Amino acid sequence: MKITIVYDNEANPGLKSGWGFSCLIEGKEKLLFDTGGSGENLIYNLRQLNIQPESVAAVVISHNHWDHTGGLKGFSKLNNNAKVFHPKSFSKPTEISPGVHSTGALGGLIREQSLVVNTEKGNLVITGCAHPGLENIIERSR
Repeated sequence: MKITIVYDNEANPGLKSGWGFSCLIEGKEKLLFDTGGSGENLIYNLRQLNIQPESVAAVVISHNHWDHTGGLKGFSKLNNNAKVFHPKSFSKPTEISPGVHSTGALGGLIREQSLVVNTEKGNLVITGCAHPGLENIIERSR
């Protein structure tokens, strides 16, 4: 399992920064968690990291804020075959790919899902903004 930060407020040299977050999880399949705030920056960074957008099997959106969904339209122009998992689609934990599942939507006003990645050392939880609270997210991830 490999996780690469693709988009963040601060970026490594050669990558574009922007408000928001996105990471790529590479296991049995390639999964994109969130898409940052800009499709242009997302696609640029994917290409700089030698990641072909067409190779991504699924996109998981943590919650419906622009800085996590802003790159989805631009990404979809290059890969309209990827499944999109939005927190409004389901509320219970759901397997996204072998070894990776969603917590399902949590929280009240802002519904947000996180990812749980099974590793040899235990579960790794990836959040967007953690609006529901880390304690609630971790409890659901068990």
